[in-house]
Amino acid sequence: MVNHPDFNKLNEQAQLKIRFSTETEMSQSLFKEEVKKAHQKISDKFQLKLSGDQHVWISFTKKHRKLYSPQLHLEYIKEEKEKPIIKGTFGPDPNLWTMFMFFHFFLAIVFIALLMWFYTNYSLGNSNAVVYSLMATISLLWIGLYIFARQNRLRGKEQTKELFEIYKIIVH
Repeated sequence: MVNHPDFNKLNEQAQLKIRFSTETEMSQSLFKEEVKKAHQKISDKFQLKLSGDQHVWISFTKKHRKLYSPQLHLEYIKEEKEKPIIKGTFGPDPNLWTMFMFFHFFLAIVFIALLMWFYTNYSLGNSNAVVYSLMATISLLWIGLYIFARQNRLRGKEQTKELFEIYKIIVH
């Protein structure tokens, strides 16, 4: 019997990509077999990809996928002389996540450039009104990106529960 993490507690996490881990008695070969059995049981609503013996990605098919649809990544980890652990990560579509991180990186670079402009104006005794307004705009955009990500995570809560049920089938 596996002690599964509480879904509601997982969903309360502040981070945008929900992470959890579960100790298991399952061997790596049994894990792979359970993944294959789960793949046969699940509906055409889900897509399951197995990479090697350790990584599984569970997502929604294109027909059922929305902008906010989550994806579940499971990783089987076995350290010497320790119980195996299955680590899980709920996250957005990798393409969306990459775009999201690119926007953050771009905003960070622009913010650093604005700090240099601010210092230059400050050193020369010039006005920084334009720099202040641009820095405030960048800050608001960052807050907006975070709110967008949180709203997408909330919209995907029901689909996250569905993926969590598949995880339970695999790990039971």
